[in-house]
Amino acid sequence: MSTARERHLLYYLERIESGTLTPSQIDVFYPQVENLWIHCQDSVARIRLLNGFVDYFEKRSLPDVQVSWYLQTLNDAIDAEDFTKQAIILNNIGRAVSASGQWLSARRFLLRTLHLARQHNSQTTIANILGNIAETHAQPGNFAGSMTCYFEEALTIYRSFNATPEIATVLHNVGSAYSVQGDYARALAYLQQALEIRSTLDHNAEIAGTLHQISQVYAKQGDWSQALQHAERAAESLEENGELSSSNIKTWYALGVLYGKLGRWELAASVLNKALPWSHLRDHETHGRILASLGAIYANSQNWPEALQVLEKAIEVKEELEDEAGVAKAHSDMASVYYQLGDVNQAIDHYLYAYRLFLQVENSEDAAFSLQNIGVIYSEIGDWESAQLALEAAVPLYKQAKSDKLPHARSILTDMIAHASQPQHNM
Repeated sequence: MSTARERHLLYYLERIESGTLTPSQIDVFYPQVENLWIHCQDSVARIRLLNGFVDYFEKRSLPDVQVSWYLQTLNDAIDAEDFTKQAIILNNIGRAVSASGQWLSARRFLLRTLHLARQHNSQTTIANILGNIAETHAQPGNFAGSMTCYFEEALTIYRSFNATPEIATVLHNVGSAYSVQGDYARALAYLQQALEIRSTLDHNAEIAGTLHQISQVYAKQGDWSQALQHAERAAESLEENGELSSSNIKTWYALGVLYGKLGRWELAASVLNKALPWSHLRDHETHGRILASLGAIYANSQNWPEALQVLEKAIEVKEELEDEAGVAKAHSDMASVYYQLGDVNQAIDHYLYAYRLFLQVENSEDAAFSLQNIGVIYSEIGDWESAQLALEAAVPLYKQAKSDKLPHARSILTDMIAHASQPQHNM
């Protein structure tokens, strides 16, 4: 490297490692650092660069970019015969691949890493890898004893040298895994243990994460009071922490949804609007969910113009994400808003679009419900033939879905047939 490059690299390293850069500043730094990376022959500097960007990648939800940096650095560690760094890098690759939902690929990387770490008896790395392997079993709901086995061994190692933050992390992950499995009693037991430890460490972001998970468990059980209480506590911890990350944004989103479920529309809109600009920067998927929920909340509070505007944005984001189910739901919500505004043509068009998409994603019940709404609208404008056809198409879809809405749809259809058969008198 030239002297100028060395000076530039040192400058960027110091700025990155200071932790003071904002996401927008890192966006400016990234292409310049990437150029330096290509010409950098110093493996230590390359590893420093990599570690400086890890948190940024995670917050930006960019696992593919993350993996590419790790793979480049892995070659340096192999050339230097640095087995500990090799294990750390492979572990990070596994985590990054897991973040993109490729559980089998992640497990392959992590098992290779575990073998390497065991050969060189790196206990901290072994425990970290075990926890990550367990998550690759837990996330798809594949318990089968494997998840518990890996987590328990990780806990044993961490407890052997009293690694309190790591113990809390494992307990949190075990609780989250049991929640996915539907074992809510065990989920709460592990999460409460994690919360007790994290509260003593005074790490607000981690405290908020565990409170958020506890809130989600209570919500799954229908205990809205406890769910809201823990979600509000999580939000308070984030306020104290003063920073939003992808996981933090999900906490705000969950709190907004809870307020919406309880009919507290103004609070729901306020919380979701608070998370919206951050989600746009850091978590595109959650950004789409926030927009869709915000649109539904504006609709429920009869703020029709805002509802339409936000739902249109939600459709744009979800189409970019190729989330057909989300697009269908947003079109259905837009149809409902247009119906309330008296624009029956727009309502029918959006319900038809939603119906087709629901069929594509094999959601028979919501497809049937879209047809039912179309039928009701046609009946209200006196087009009984079209109304009957829509309801007749909805009934078998409700049957297919084994939906409890089937009796009501049949009742509506019977009334329509009876009305259509009555002689029409000219005035």
